[in-house]
Amino acid sequence: MGQAAYWAHVEGRLVDWLVKALRRKPAAESQGAAALRVAAPYCAKLRKQLVVAAQTLIRRRSYGRPLYGAVIRSLADQGDRQLPGLLASALADPDGGGLSTLAAAARCRSPKLGAPLMRLVGSRRVDLAFGAELVCRLRADGRPDHLLDAAARLKESSRILLCTQLLAPMVTADSKPVALPRAVAPAMGVLRNSERHLGRWLVFAKVGMRGGDPGPLEEADERACHGTRNSRAAWTLLAWALASQREVPSVKATTDVVARLSDRPTAERDLSFLFLLARVGAIGARPMLEVLAKPPLREAVHIRGASVLARCYDDGTALSSLRAVADGRTGHRLRGVAVAALWDAGQQTEACQRAEVLQDARSLSCSVWGGLVLGQGRARTQVMSESSFRLLEPGWVE
Repeated sequence: MGQAAYWAHVEGRLVDWLVKALRRKPAAESQGAAALRVAAPYCAKLRKQLVVAAQTLIRRRSYGRPLYGAVIRSLADQGDRQLPGLLASALADPDGGGLSTLAAAARCRSPKLGAPLMRLVGSRRVDLAFGAELVCRLRADGRPDHLLDAAARLKESSRILLCTQLLAPMVTADSKPVALPRAVAPAMGVLRNSERHLGRWLVFAKVGMRGGDPGPLEEADERACHGTRNSRAAWTLLAWALASQREVPSVKATTDVVARLSDRPTAERDLSFLFLLARVGAIGARPMLEVLAKPPLREAVHIRGASVLARCYDDGTALSSLRAVADGRTGHRLRGVAVAALWDAGQQTEACQRAEVLQDARSLSCSVWGGLVLGQGRARTQVMSESSFRLLEPGWVE
């Protein structure tokens, strides 16, 4: 089966899921919504249905649903011509359509968004006021000057939402670099001073540095040398992440340290920072990857660990475990991500053969992984990027 025929079949399943999800909220909405977002660039009919879905969700004011976040961000990713009108309608709501709407507005340069964004700067909700002014700064709309005051009044719950939904997507490992105005840097300094979670501190630091502030790197270096003994390893890794041209430190990665360095809440045990280290072949990342890759591979992160071990550390012993999952010998839930892992590990022919049978997989995410593999053609780029993994496996639509 060719790539076009494969996507045509999967597209029909995705459109059907979307129509049903608008009628009745599904149990695993985040995972399905994330699959829509990843598949949208390959499916023209799906993109048209996303516009209809956005109109429906805006009319219902369903801004808190993961489906809305995935739909509006997907349309922003594609630069859909109807996006400005949809965003203007959402921003006109008293709650401004929430942070998902602001994240999409940050990528839209239409002048019709200027007035509603400026109005939202005066919102009583501090997180919305802060987010709206930040977007205004990115778009160079007017000269509001309340960013510092709003940053000082943000509670921890608001900082978490702003980090995961608005700021982190700007600075993730495979995101397109966004130039930020210098006026953003002082507000990021206020957020860093209020933040105890190292992963969110890192996000605020990266945003501030893109605004021209050298302070975060200086602070990380200072704490790596003179901080508490238990925190020095984490601060050393933070300093490296802020100045990646440096030699990779030989700090041994542990689950606790890596989870604390993620922009996600520590309780979620996100290991994104481990794979950032593995990407550059860090010696300290290998022991933890070997633990993850021990068979049987029962979780998506275990499969990703095995793939990275084979690709970045030339360890071929993980391939047999990946093949077992890709063939369905350990269940069908993880076949898609295992096929993608085989591609990334250099087994392109095997991966394409296994991908062709995933079009009718029970999981939409599994089918989308198959389409991503078949869509590579003769390219040798990685299928499992940081964003594709976060979307298709844990279902983080941000």
